[in-house]
Amino acid sequence: MFSSESVMRPNCPADFTREIALPAPITGEVVRISEFADELIKYGFKGEGCLMLVSGNSIYAPVTGIITLCPTLGYEIALKASNGLKVNIKVGAHTHVLMGEKWLAKVKVGQKVEAGELLAQFNPLFLKQNDITTHCAVTITNSDKLKGIVLSSHRYCVANEDTLMHLYI
Repeated sequence: MFSSESVMRPNCPADFTREIALPAPITGEVVRISEFADELIKYGFKGEGCLMLVSGNSIYAPVTGIITLCPTLGYEIALKASNGLKVNIKVGAHTHVLMGEKWLAKVKVGQKVEAGELLAQFNPLFLKQNDITTHCAVTITNSDKLKGIVLSSHRYCVANEDTLMHLYI
């Protein structure tokens, strides 16, 4: 976390009081969210964020907090961080047709998790075989409370190692 007197990143707001570096929850290439097939996420109804072209099969908690969503149909997890930040992670679009097949959630709603903890695993090949893209949307559902979000300059992020987004409060 940085104060506004720290080194300024390009495109960050000038009047922020705190910066949060959000680590990538999954390994993959970072692309624009507008490429996601799910309209609710593509048009920002679930907050601002980015899309990752998945090359891994494990999702990790990007923040310490509580699991607020982990549907039995799988392929989506939401967390509320101890600082109030709400993060939504959604793999693929229209995955409800899979009925949670090949999705292994390691957590349940109400469970406290630590940053870096394994949340779920899935089979990207199974998604491709069912004509579902292996995209993963990472959004901040309460992004309206932030002063800004700046995507990392990394084109490819490794889960738990690289920063995916810089969030400004």
